[in-house]
Amino acid sequence: MSFLPAQHRRRSWPLVLFALLLFGYAQEGAKVRLNHYIGVTASQPDFEALDPAARARWWASHAPPATDGLFSTLSTFDSFHSMSLHRLVLLKWAWAAAIVAMFFALDTALLWALGVGHRWRLLALMYAIAGAVLLSFYGMSYALNGGAPAQGFRPGYHVAREVLGFLQSPLPSLLLVFVPALLARSSAGKA
Repeated sequence: MSFLPAQHRRRSWPLVLFALLLFGYAQEGAKVRLNHYIGVTASQPDFEALDPAARARWWASHAPPATDGLFSTLSTFDSFHSMSLHRLVLLKWAWAAAIVAMFFALDTALLWALGVGHRWRLLALMYAIAGAVLLSFYGMSYALNGGAPAQGFRPGYHVAREVLGFLQSPLPSLLLVFVPALLARSSAGKA
């Protein structure tokens, strides 16, 4: 968006913010389905051994509903039926990384659209710090769980999920827009 004149960038911010919110809603629905499928597969040892067609039939008749925040669903993606639990977990983390990269791109676009594109380095620093916190808490959870992947039962895992939720929102870019403006206004008031 930096190739647009400043007046056009500033007018496009509602569109970029809408894209951020729409992407956030869509990725949350997909993430709920993936986490739900992983949970059911992990709790039903015989389920993973079924062929994809049998898994689809079992899912249609036996799967419990998934509920998380805004979403409640029984559906899943058909491609999950042909994946092992190990591949599903790998997909979960690859998906999370891709989602964070997309949010970084959209957050950066929002900064440019709001006329403060020069703050993208601060955004990158914010993402790096949040990523370090996320990895350290998830690593701590992994270690406390005896080397097994955390399934949401450890406090470190919950902190990591919340940090990831922060990165998967418009909050990082909005903080970089409004906090400096509020600090400048506060400093001007003191002078």
